[in-house]
Amino acid sequence: MNMNLGEEYVKLGFRINKHVTGFVDAFFGPPEIKTSIEKEEPESLEKLRASAEKLLEYAESSSCDNPNRLFLSKQIKAMQLIIRQEMGEKIPFEEYVRSTLDIEPIQNYDEIIDLEQDSIGHLLDIGKYGKGKSIADRLNNFNQAEAISDKEIGQVIENAVIDCRNRALKIVSIPTGEHVEFKFVSNAPWGEAYNWYLGNYQSKVEINVDFPRTKYDLYGLVTHEAYPGHHTELSNKEKMYRETGMVEYTVVLLNTPMNVVSEGLADVAYDIIFGDQIPVDWQLSRALVRLRAACLSKGALLKHVNQKSDESVKKYLIDNAFFSDSKATAYVEFINYPLFRGYVMTYFAGQKHMRDYLFNMRQDNDVTSLLNRLMNQLNAPSML
Repeated sequence: MNMNLGEEYVKLGFRINKHVTGFVDAFFGPPEIKTSIEKEEPESLEKLRASAEKLLEYAESSSCDNPNRLFLSKQIKAMQLIIRQEMGEKIPFEEYVRSTLDIEPIQNYDEIIDLEQDSIGHLLDIGKYGKGKSIADRLNNFNQAEAISDKEIGQVIENAVIDCRNRALKIVSIPTGEHVEFKFVSNAPWGEAYNWYLGNYQSKVEINVDFPRTKYDLYGLVTHEAYPGHHTELSNKEKMYRETGMVEYTVVLLNTPMNVVSEGLADVAYDIIFGDQIPVDWQLSRALVRLRAACLSKGALLKHVNQKSDESVKKYLIDNAFFSDSKATAYVEFINYPLFRGYVMTYFAGQKHMRDYLFNMRQDNDVTSLLNRLMNQLNAPSML
């Protein structure tokens, strides 16, 4: 048996997308592949399951010489589970996360949350945002003091893009001709911001303006979504496709192992370009990102494993992640949204894997070289 593993993998993704709308998050490969699948009648789930089994068998066989076969095997296994779920199989949330994201969902969240809360309390003391008051009260003081008005947000984003792109260019390759367009939206199901990679080195980043923001939040979003986060990574993946012709570089599939690596890269992007020597207010913003990633994972487990009510999860997020009432409500909706109920686990897991890989366990390697390598490779968490 011989087949083009990468092309068949992409086709399977599009065929699943006919049953799970949004499964293909981005595609920037040969348009004829997408067009050919769009013309097809939806394949039965039974046929998709058989196709996935055949594809995995080939990927794991000695006759497959695709250098990305290990990555593709892990992606196909995630696709198999998604097909099983669509066929009506009741899959426990922990198994769903392990099988689709290639991570262990049960972590020492409470210990990590306690550490980050202590760190935030200390930083708030240094910043003089009401020493002695509760963390929630002091964070409210911080957010009010640093809030960006609707009139200012566009200019802050423009400044952040220039600054972050210039810093990113010093450590990572960014293809010539790339561009990011920022749009402001409301009532979005995905939380705070979303990168829509359009191909040809172009991205559209939507920012949800339903919530008040500080300058630090906006800089964090620019690093995460654009430079050197998602846009930079996907631009490099597209460049790899153009150089190698390997079509597996051209598709982003939601709720698969690749998402964990991508979210991890986007998160540590900030720390890499700004380094450790940043003012207290910036450190506070980063500690909040880490805290909230852990709280969102714990909140998802409370909802989907412990069967806690939406109100109970919302209260947990308000009390522990220090979200406002409206923001906690939005994140409970995110945790419940069918396409993102498992995806919410990628943020904490991605942070952990990338920090271990780039900073904690690889001290003998140059972080910049490792980052560029990750930008140009296809990886699953267990491969790092």
